[in-house]
Amino acid sequence: MLHGRVDGIYMVEKWKFQESLKLFSLGAFKQRHPKEEPIFWESELKHLENNVESLSKIEKVLKRSYDGLTIREKEIFLDIVFFYNNVNKGFCMRILDACGFDALSGIKLLEDKALVTISRSYTIQMHDLLKKLALQIVRYQKYCIPRSPEERSRLRDTEEVRDVFKSSEKTPVEGIQFDLSQDVKLDVQVDTFSKMKELRFLRLNVPRGKKRSTTVKIPEDLMPFPDKLRIVMLNISGTGSRWVTVDIASQGMNLRECKKLIKLPDLSGASKLKWLHLSGCESLCEVNPSVFSNDTLVALMLDRCIKLPNLISVKHLTSLEKIDVYGCSSLKVFSLSSDSIERLNLSNTGTEVLHSSIGGMRKLLSLNLEGLRLQNLPNELSCLRSLTDLRLSDCDLVTKSKLETVFDVELRSLKILYSKECGNLLELPTNIYSLSSLYELKLDGSNVEMLPVSIECLSELYILSIKTCRKLRSLPKLPPHVKELHADNCTSLLKVSTLKTFSESMNGENKYISFKNDIELDESSLIRMIEYVILTMKSAALHNITAPRANFSMATFYDVSLSLFRSANLSAGRPFECLGTP
Repeated sequence: MLHGRVDGIYMVEKWKFQESLKLFSLGAFKQRHPKEEPIFWESELKHLENNVESLSKIEKVLKRSYDGLTIREKEIFLDIVFFYNNVNKGFCMRILDACGFDALSGIKLLEDKALVTISRSYTIQMHDLLKKLALQIVRYQKYCIPRSPEERSRLRDTEEVRDVFKSSEKTPVEGIQFDLSQDVKLDVQVDTFSKMKELRFLRLNVPRGKKRSTTVKIPEDLMPFPDKLRIVMLNISGTGSRWVTVDIASQGMNLRECKKLIKLPDLSGASKLKWLHLSGCESLCEVNPSVFSNDTLVALMLDRCIKLPNLISVKHLTSLEKIDVYGCSSLKVFSLSSDSIERLNLSNTGTEVLHSSIGGMRKLLSLNLEGLRLQNLPNELSCLRSLTDLRLSDCDLVTKSKLETVFDVELRSLKILYSKECGNLLELPTNIYSLSSLYELKLDGSNVEMLPVSIECLSELYILSIKTCRKLRSLPKLPPHVKELHADNCTSLLKVSTLKTFSESMNGENKYISFKNDIELDESSLIRMIEYVILTMKSAALHNITAPRANFSMATFYDVSLSLFRSANLSAGRPFECLGTP
């Protein structure tokens, strides 16, 4: 509209408080500074609020902008005023899109017309006069004829919501928001929501920073929600309600912190459900398998559901991308798999049974089973061809034979393997060489007695940690690119074959070697270790001399340290100590 007519568009910024106060004082008191007596402030404020003539002029201008919007844009504008003001833009867009609006272009147009602004923190904001205009549009018909609450499209006033919930009349309401921090009683009738055929948005929650005071009564035989409902956000903790009936076409349900929610009903009718938040539902004892029946769910949040005993899906899923079961201390059986899950953390749960279907997670990158008292460790773990991070620490089922089955050729992508504190792990299998991408291996606190010679074939291994492996007796030749070796407190370690690899292929990489408190090392091993540490320091110094000639951007300062106690075979004295910074 302005193309070719203006050179630029200037965004009018919000005034600072002192500037606003000065303008207000000039208009209200005819002076630069306000009068101190509160009675003058209150008097002038009431005058401005009741001055229909002055306000009507402003509102007519604003109303003209509103009237120029399309039906879709008007719906977005009113939704923002009632439900999404000072809300994250991304969250708002997801819900509006679920309601069939093109939120991206709609919000951009409202922003261009200065009906909304987007803050630096990415929240949607709106001027108070625009909010007042929207309230009038919803509450009044033409010629200032008021609508009854049952006739309004959006509700957020406490008394209005209570009246509509009690009413037996049908209502065209599209959205309801209720503040549960108010000290009132809210009675939900059996047919309350079945009368709201146009309902798209329902939120009964406690605002951040406030405490719950509302008593909500929800009947056990609550009739189904309307088909147009796209988001349900209920915080009904402490209501005494045993469970909530939900049979909706919603794309999202937020039931977080519903402390007395025991179970979910059959959700097979929720054909568009994409996310379900049940975090902190401490009484939840069952997640009905019907939640997964339509395979539309993308995110399932169950963290801190401390009474949930199992999580089972009878079918392999394709849509589920994120699942959180952190703190589900009673969770014993986990039988769920999806093509889209990339990270699965079952630590801090009580999982004992891990179903073989886990092998079907084609995109799984990270799997954490640390600290579990598993009754089985599925051989199908070897099928996780995308897996890069596997953590099996503090697991009694980890043995040489079990790892030999898991270390199949399919695990070529694995980069991180933790098997710390595994009491039954006495030896690593020889086929560990098949983990061709392995970068970090941690065996701290396990009972390994020896490392296989084949470990030398792990050409990508950079970090090896065997701290407190008190039964380890010998250390074979290490892979060529290891740059960190943590071998503290290996109190039975007698022989170290060679550390020559540390002095090779410096390439600007720091080297770390530690054998603290390895008191049984024989004299020949000690001497070889010191020789190779000195050789490593010399190689580092040589690299710093030659690096500029090879067009490296800068030289590297290496810290190479070796600290260990004298063996019993050597004369008593202070610890051997070799420190250097080339």
